[in-house]
Formats: sequence, structure tokens, C-alpha cells
Amino acid sequence: MTSIARMSRMVKQLFEHDSVELAHAAGLRQRKLTFVQVALILVLGWWKQPQAGPSTLSRFAGSLGVRIEKQGLDCHFTERTANWLLALLRRAVEYVVCAHAVSLPLLQQFRAVLIEDGSSISLPSVLRSVWRGCGGRAASAGKDAKTQAALKVTVRWDRLSGRLQGPYLQEGRQHELKSVLREQVIVPGSLWIADLGYWSLKWLRAVSQSGVYFLMRYKAGIVLWQGKQRLDLLSVLPQVTGERLELLVAVGADKVVSGVRLVAERVPDEVALQRQERIRAYADDHGKPVNPLVWELAHWTIVLTNVPVCMLSFEQVLAFAASTRACRAAFQTLERVRLAR
Repeated sequence: MTSIARMSRMVKQLFEHDSVELAHAAGLRQRKLTFVQVALILVLGWWKQPQAGPSTLSRFAGSLGVRIEKQGLDCHFTERTANWLLALLRRAVEYVVCAHAVSLPLLQQFRAVLIEDGSSISLPSVLRSVWRGCGGRAASAGKDAKTQAALKVTVRWDRLSGRLQGPYLQEGRQHELKSVLREQVIVPGSLWIADLGYWSLKWLRAVSQSGVYFLMRYKAGIVLWQGKQRLDLLSVLPQVTGERLELLVAVGADKVVSGVRLVAERVPDEVALQRQERIRAYADDHGKPVNPLVWELAHWTIVLTNVPVCMLSFEQVLAFAASTRACRAAFQTLERVRLAR
């Protein structure tokens, strides 16, 4: 746990030194305010009131002992300022997140334990020329068009060393696999964990062939093979709560990835109902019907991995699969952050 004294030193370093260094790197020019003052006004002002505009921020500046008119702040709302604030956020994440390495023997058998995740943030539709969303529903009376503009935030967290790569930004309509993280080499012997948004047989084959282990939840509709027979998954899944199943399968219609462990467990009815509520809400938000197979598979936790059983037991596979929740919790905080417009 980070002490108050240590946190104080990190905040002082971040605002008084890093903000200046990163501002020069971003090509910013100092105007009426110093880089330190601009950073404090924008970060703390939006932290206090995320919807604040130039007028509100200029009043907030007064509480910091800085006198500035709203026009003086408005000139800072540029793309360069946004890039500067993103760099400042990444530096802050390095200080806080990367301070906590884990020394568990279970993790140390891998070169790295990488948890990758992404989350979309809806933006006002006026920004759709900068951050294109997925389209979504048209605007209704008194409401902005939903998902006309959005950005996607992606990160990769090494649970073993405590290092976090990102956050990186991309258009909301782009797939997570378009993240710049795809350009960064994963060391052989590492374990890569991701959620359903990252499903790609091509990527899993590349990862497996490069000597990297993967662990992901099963995505409904992906073809599985057991030996030479195509697997009817619903017919073999356990029907009693808590009952388990483990099989060795090949994945993909053309058996793109072979030697994969399928680990499944029947969950309690109340857990299945919670999942189905999320499935229904997601379908409603995206204007799509509920997939019957996805609905039915909510009754099981199903994971695919190429990690051999001698390295991870059944219970450990399920525990690792749940670890992506840590990134999701972090994104709940990130989604409250306002970038300079």
C-alpha cells in the first residue's frame, strides 16, 4: 500500500517536474500561465467537476491563487494539450500502478503475466470527426446521438513486475486488436490474458507459435474439435451447479490452434441471471437482438488456454480468468477523466 508521504512525493514530482518535461516534449508554448499552473487547473478542476467548461475552470483557478479569464484557458484546449495530458496520465499510472510487483511462485513460472483490456468512452457527437464511434442510435429529444463519437482506451498490465503499458487511445469504432499494443513484442514464456473483445484465431495462433501462453474465455460460436469430431459443446457441458469439465480440443473450423485445454464449470443460477441481465443490456445499448447461444452459455464459466496442467490447475485457470476484472475496475475510474477538447 502506498504511504501518504510517498504519494505526496509522487504528486509533487508529477506536477512540478514531469508536467514541464512532458509539455516541452509535446511542443507546447508557455503563455500567461506556467505549465504547472495549467496542469493543476485542468487536472484538479476536471477532477472536481468533470463537466466544467472554461468559465468554471477559471473560477476554480482562483481557488489555487491564479487569476485567469476564460479566454485565457480556452486557448489551451488544443490537440497538443490533450496529448500532453495523456502523457501526464501515463506517467502518473507508472508511479502508482507500477510500484506494486508480485512475487507469487505461481506467477514466477512465467516470464510475464500480461492482462490486456480495453474500454470504450462515449463522447459528444460534435467530436465524431476526431474520434469516430460505431454509429449507434440517432439523437432523441434533449439527448445527444449515442456512440456517434467515442474513443477506446487499451492497457496491458504485467501482474508479475507491476508494469503497466498505456493507456493508449484509438477510435471507438476500431477493434481492440488495432491497438498499438499489437506492435509490442511479447516475450516467449509469458502468459497473455484478455477478455472476449480480443478474440482472434489468427492472433491466438501467432501467440501460440511464438511460445507465448494465452488464457481467454470461450466465445460463443467458435468451432471446437475433440479429436476428429466436431464438438457439440452444449451436449457435453455439466448440468449440475459446481460440476466441472476439462477437455483437450482444437480451436477453429480449420483447427487453427491445437492442444488447447477447455475448462468449464456450471455456475449457480443467480450468477447466470446476472450475466443474462448484462447480455440483455449490452444488446439493448447496441440495438441488436440477444444471441440465444450466448444467453444459454451464461450458465457456465468456460475458459480456453494452452498452459499445460502441470503449470496451472483447473482452479488456477479459473482464478486467472477472473483477473481481467482488475483492469475493468481501473477503467471505471478512467472513464471519469475528461480529456482536453
